Amino acid sequence: MMIGIVFHGAEVIDSGEAQQILKMLPLITHDFKAFLGGISGKTAVIDAGLTDLIDITRHKLPSALITELIENGYDFILLLNHAKTEKSGISLGGEIFRRVKSRIRASFSFVQIDYHGFIVPWQVEDEKLYTQIRESLELSEIAPPEPENRVVREGALVRRIVDGVEPGEKILVDGIVIGIAESEDLTIIEDGGKIIGLEGGRIIDENLLKFDRVNLASSMVKSVRYFREHLPEKIGTFKRGPVDGKVALLFTAERVFEIFEHVNGVVTIGDDTTAIVADIATRFGVPVLGITDGDIDGLIPQIGAGGKEDFEKIVPPGSLILRVRAESDDEIGYRIQEEIFGGEEMIELDFNMLCDRVLEIVNHDLVWMVRGSV
Repeated sequence: MMIGIVFHGAEVIDSGEAQQILKMLPLITHDFKAFLGGISGKTAVIDAGLTDLIDITRHKLPSALITELIENGYDFILLLNHAKTEKSGISLGGEIFRRVKSRIRASFSFVQIDYHGFIVPWQVEDEKLYTQIRESLELSEIAPPEPENRVVREGALVRRIVDGVEPGEKILVDGIVIGIAESEDLTIIEDGGKIIGLEGGRIIDENLLKFDRVNLASSMVKSVRYFREHLPEKIGTFKRGPVDGKVALLFTAERVFEIFEHVNGVVTIGDDTTAIVADIATRFGVPVLGITDGDIDGLIPQIGAGGKEDFEKIVPPGSLILRVRAESDDEIGYRIQEEIFGGEEMIELDFNMLCDRVLEIVNHDLVWMVRGSV
């Protein structure tokens, strides 16, 4: 039997619960491998020194990662999470199970362990192993609820209901903050591939410009207060293999870990993208050239309001953070994309030369800059 453990989110790592099950499982079986799904928990794995035990090299959402493991012959999947509430945890597990259900064999087991205090046997074939795990963790069992349709189509409109939301949280669609929740009842509305409304929340119109097209039925939607709730006691480091002399341009942080495998520097467009990528880049030793305009949504708690002093706290060595005039970061980003990157995401260019060329583009729009000491 091949058992795959898929951790989701930083909380289950920062709390020490990941270490708990990694110590417990060998008492039951040695036929398992552990993986991290998504990106929000990867820095937590690095900071906890668990990269030898938890594979963070799969750059996939939990459902896509679990699908890969199923196709590679895994017979038993444990999804480990630490939800904000029981409702949000069950909603997460149900959505992931819905996405992978068509790939699951009759002899397959898919079990969610949530350190909010419960375990859900979404599908169990190996009752003996399941019982051993449940009794070892002493968690309350919740019967798998009937799947709910969270996507409602009304003609050309698509309405996506979001569960487990708390007022004040940021609402992310495919890694982009589209608005702020003002109610526990929240629905995102799409029309023809464009997000046009956020019932129960305040939409951030300028962030919608980051989308070419949206498919709410298949998008990854989440609500968070911070990208990572707890600040680490220490910052870890991740040793990269040989990289070439490329630099990359990022408008969102979703592919940052994958990008870091190939580059010697990145340009980030937007306050939150710059904050998230700069925080991660510190662990990889990758310099960041960030373009910000002061409209930060606050996904990184130590950044605060995103002022000069805030970015000085996390800027990686050799980096350059540029504050430009209000509402101009995307505009400047598109110029960088065309005039320097030629429409590509990644090019061969020395990072210092890149900084010089970007400063020429920014020119009179520059308000202040922060340089990271080398």
